[in-house]
Amino acid sequence: MADNLMRRWEVEQTVSISKSELYRLVAAGKFPRPVQFSAHVVRWRESDVQQWLRERGSPNGSAPDMPPQRFADRERSRMREVALKEVSESYARFGKAITDLIKAMG
Repeated sequence: MADNLMRRWEVEQTVSISKSELYRLVAAGKFPRPVQFSAHVVRWRESDVQQWLRERGSPNGSAPDMPPQRFADRERSRMREVALKEVSESYARFGKAITDLIKAMG
C-alpha cells in the first residue's frame, strides 16, 4: 500500500502548528523529516505524521483530549519552559563563576 504524501500546509493544519514551528520541530528532531523531492518541494508521509500524533497520546491521530490549537500551544509552552530552564541554569553557572573569580581576586 502506498503511503499518502502531505503538503506542508496539510501538515500544519493536521497538527495545528505554524510553518516556523513545524520547521523548528523538524530541526530539533522532534517531528518527522519530510521527503525532499527537489530544492523547493518536500512532502511528509501521512503515516509519520499520524504516528507522531499517536505518540503524544492520541489513538485517532489528533491531539489528545483538547482542541488541536490548544495542543500546539501546550507543546510550544513546554518547549519555552525547557529553554527558560536551560537559560536559567546557564546564568546560575555564570554567576557562580563570577563569584568564585571575585573571591579568588579578593
